[in-house]
Amino acid sequence: MASILLIDDTEAVRGLFRTVLEQAGYTISEATTGREGIRLFNEAPTDAVVTDMHMPDGNGLEVINELRAKHAHLKILAVSGTEQQDGMLRVAKVLGVDGILLKPFGVEDLLTAVSRLFGEG
Repeated sequence: MASILLIDDTEAVRGLFRTVLEQAGYTISEATTGREGIRLFNEAPTDAVVTDMHMPDGNGLEVINELRAKHAHLKILAVSGTEQQDGMLRVAKVLGVDGILLKPFGVEDLLTAVSRLFGEG
């Protein structure tokens, strides 16, 4: 099954995502910051990236920009809990992400969004 890099600064969120996605058969790696995520992806590319939009060392838009510039066909899912405040998910769409999720969302929403990345849903 496909491999996914999770980039989120909240341990509980990464843990939940990891559990759900591993149970669905995906291989998961994790990063706690955008910079770490970019570094890990460059060292060991995955089939997809799920990135939070708000992180202490930068934002998901920077992650999306950098990864998209070098890997045009990479599947990217952007996640945010503040769409009403700053519109980052709308900007992420303009940058070419393959999917977005607005927090809060359920386990089924996550699984559906990820399966759509791979043309499964």
